[in-house]
Amino acid sequence: MHTIEYIVFFLALAEELVGTQYADRFVQQYCSKGKISVEIIKDLHIYVRELLHEFSHLSNKLVFYRAGVDDGSFQKVLDNEGYNELPKICFTIVKKHHNTRFFTWDKQSNQTHNIQPGTVVGTDIISPNGFDCYLNSS
Repeated sequence: MHTIEYIVFFLALAEELVGTQYADRFVQQYCSKGKISVEIIKDLHIYVRELLHEFSHLSNKLVFYRAGVDDGSFQKVLDNEGYNELPKICFTIVKKHHNTRFFTWDKQSNQTHNIQPGTVVGTDIISPNGFDCYLNSS
């Protein structure tokens, strides 16, 4: 069985009056034997602490942009990565692989068409358990 490598990239920004400063970390993670994916960022607290210390003060907000998290693993990600007393944390989890399709219907031609890029679907079909939406990128 091949060992699958996953790349984790962290970027921290500090907007000061003088300009924007940034620091980053690039980390490689590997699946445990017999597993095919890694959904939890190992040692997240260590990397976040390192990045926060780059600026000599805590930010009042953190935003995490995540991809590749299965529906059944959202709570596991929050339990493992979302606990922190300070600062406030916002997770944006992006899911590219889903079976949901959106179309518009033209009554005159009785045909369906792709929705426009930038269309947001935020009601009716989303999960009642979170702040979900679909954003059409192309």
